[in-house]
Amino acid sequence: MLDYRLDKHELAELRAAHRAAWDVREAYRINAVILFGKGRAPADMADALLIDPDTLR
Repeated sequence: MLDYRLDKHELAELRAAHRAAWDVREAYRINAVILFGKGRAPADMADALLIDPDTLR
């Protein structure tokens, strides 16, 4: 599997975008990218976000 980890700068930019997001769906999407960029497995991400794994895909 490819390594999609994000560096500190990229994570900081995504966290800023997450804080600025007005739309809840956009915030969830950004949060999923942050978790994926930190090396979390999709099943763990779905569990952390309290969403169905199919929704995450």
